[in-house]
Amino acid sequence: MGEAVVSEIQNFKSLLKVPPDTPSTAFATRAFASPVIRIAVANAHIEPNPWFSKLGVELVDDASTDADLKLVHNDRENWVKFEFLRPPHGLEETFLHCWPLDNVELVRLFQQMGHFYYYIHRMPSQDGQVELLPPAVTLVRLDDNADALDEQVMKPDPHINNITANDDSTYGFKITNKSGRPLFFSLFYFDQSKFAIGSSLLLLSPFYCLIICDL
Repeated sequence: MGEAVVSEIQNFKSLLKVPPDTPSTAFATRAFASPVIRIAVANAHIEPNPWFSKLGVELVDDASTDADLKLVHNDRENWVKFEFLRPPHGLEETFLHCWPLDNVELVRLFQQMGHFYYYIHRMPSQDGQVELLPPAVTLVRLDDNADALDEQVMKPDPHINNITANDDSTYGFKITNKSGRPLFFSLFYFDQSKFAIGSSLLLLSPFYCLIICDL
C-alpha cells in the first residue's frame, strides 16, 4: 500500500498523483484518523501494516478482549471468515473469503469494513446547531390499503429491535417528524454479513409523517 498526493481538487472529486518510485498498487480512497474496528488475528495470518489504521482497522492479538471481530482461518481449505465477538444482533459470522488475499483485495476488504463500522455508529453532530427532537418510530400493522390498524412504539435502541409477527398481517414503519422543522428522509440497509451499505429509500422532499411498507 502507498500514498498519493492530491494534485487537483474539484467539487466532488480530486486527482491523485502517485510518486513514480512507489511500488505499491493498492490505495485507500479515504483515511480515518483513528481505527473504528478491532480485529483479533494470529500473527501468522496477516502481517501488521501502519496503513491498516488509516483504513479504519486495527489488528490486535488473538487473545485480546477489546476486539470486535475475530479472523478464523481454515488451513486445509484455505479460507477465512470473521466471527462477531460481541454481536448486537443474531448474526455470528460473515461470508467466507478465499485465502490468501492479495494486496489489493485485502485493502478493499479492510476499507469496506472501516467504512461500514464508521457509518453504522455515526451520530449527528449538534455542534453549532439547535438540538432537535428525534423522529418517533412505531411499528404499524396495516390493512390492504396500507392504513394503520394499530401501532407499537419502537425502543430507542441504536442496535436492534426484535419484531415478532403473530399472523399473516402486513407490517410497516411509521415515522413522525417531531422537530418542527422540515427533514429529508433516507433509509439505508446495513448488511453485516458482507459489510455492505445499500440505499433503500431517498425522499427528495421534506416529510412530517410517513409510513414505509412493502405491500
